[in-house]
Amino acid sequence: MGVHDLGSARRPHRRPVPDDGPIRLPGADVARRRRHPAARRRLRRARGPAGGGPVRRHPPRRHRERALPRTGGREVSAWEVAAATGHRPQHLTAEERRWIRAELKRIAVKLRDEHGTATGVSGMALGTDLWWADETDTAGMKLWAHVPFPQQPNPWRDEDKTEWRRLLDRAAKVTTYGDHYDVKLLHARNDGMLAAGSVIVAVHKRSKTTGGTASAVRKAERLGLPIIRIDPERRTVTLSPGATHAHA
Repeated sequence: MGVHDLGSARRPHRRPVPDDGPIRLPGADVARRRRHPAARRRLRRARGPAGGGPVRRHPPRRHRERALPRTGGREVSAWEVAAATGHRPQHLTAEERRWIRAELKRIAVKLRDEHGTATGVSGMALGTDLWWADETDTAGMKLWAHVPFPQQPNPWRDEDKTEWRRLLDRAAKVTTYGDHYDVKLLHARNDGMLAAGSVIVAVHKRSKTTGGTASAVRKAERLGLPIIRIDPERRTVTLSPGATHAHA
């Protein structure tokens, strides 16, 4: 092969490489991404303005998590609304009633101060409901009264009717479920309270497996709500699964 043959020989085609561009090799994904317009825009955003560092961007608001309040250096759960359910006075001894009132008072203050609770929900029935409504109001929280029907206190003693009306007047919000007596409205009231509550305060004897309180507790468990259980028989206050950081 002569000199002229060298000049006329067919050379393999090679794509010119720009001075400031990467060499494209098979499988060089990084090089391909850098030449893609969208990739270049992302790179410019990451580098930030000329002469500066990368731009810090906050995550979208919908992905932010609210920081939980802390007490004594430990993380606790935040419960804005606390709903109560529990036994009627006829199912409790005088000593049990005194102990329950003291525990409801303690828990209302603890929820307010340590868990950010601002509202207490009450079904406005005799016993636990009215006691919780009173302690909620005394602790300076808003009271949300859930009334099954306006005739709720009609069969009660006069002093109990007076207390019911007093607390109803103190309520920041009243939800009424019907205009006349119907047992279905009692269950609707309980369901509404569970839907409103962030945490459930349940005065419940474990020996009582029937009735409105036991039914409400079972529903709260199915919903996965945290439950502060006040057991007057065992004199214990425990926290059921659903809230792992708090201590009642």
